[in-house]
Parts: sequence; C-alpha cells; structure tokens
Amino acid sequence: MGVEERIERLCRRNATGELRAFVARAGAGPALEHVLDAIRAGADSATIEAGLDVLEEAMVDAGLDGLTDSVRAFVPPIPTSGHAIIFTWVCPQRSCSRVEIATTGAETAPACAISGQPLEQLQLRA
Repeated sequence: MGVEERIERLCRRNATGELRAFVARAGAGPALEHVLDAIRAGADSATIEAGLDVLEEAMVDAGLDGLTDSVRAFVPPIPTSGHAIIFTWVCPQRSCSRVEIATTGAETAPACAISGQPLEQLQLRA
C-alpha cells in the first residue's frame, strides 16, 4: 500500500472527529499530530511514511491494527461502460488517494479531515 492510500485511510478515519481522542488515550497523540503536521506542510513521501509507520506501531501496541495500513475489504467497482459523467471529489493537496463519488455535480464539497480544506471536484467520463 502506497503513502497516498495510507494518508487516505487516515483522512477518512479522522473525519468523524473521534480519532484524536482515541489515539490520545492510546498514548500516540504526539505521533498523530506529527504526521498530520507533515501532511499539511506538504512534506516528502519518505518523511510522511516514516511518521505513518511510527503512528501505526504505536496503535498496534495499543491493540488497533490497520489504522493506516491495508486491511481486506470489498470495494465495488465503478461502472466503466457507456458515456456517463461521474462527479468525484479528490484530495485538494493531492497528498492521498481519497476519491468520493458524488451523486450530482452540484453537491457541497466534503472537507479533508486533515487540512480542513474542501475536496476538489473532478469529472470523469465513463
């Protein structure tokens, strides 16, 4: 799993607002803040990956595996036939691989749970 996918997992988990408290109770609050600051600052992939590794190890020690690493999950494929236009929302900093599929092009942009910036809209033609 690449750094972008790991950042996406962290972003999605951070969106509920409960992650910081949970991580702090596990004793890994400084590791989380360090990696979030690195992402916000646009640090290089190696620096971010090292921070994600430290966070992941701290959370494994607290009994939570797969905070930013891969776990098995079924993800249904996006239909690719026809000439439909699919509206999507993507990371505004291009730091992660997060993609949200919108039902229409007029929806309000969801926000990045790390930077607070609205996700950027892209149109895909199937």
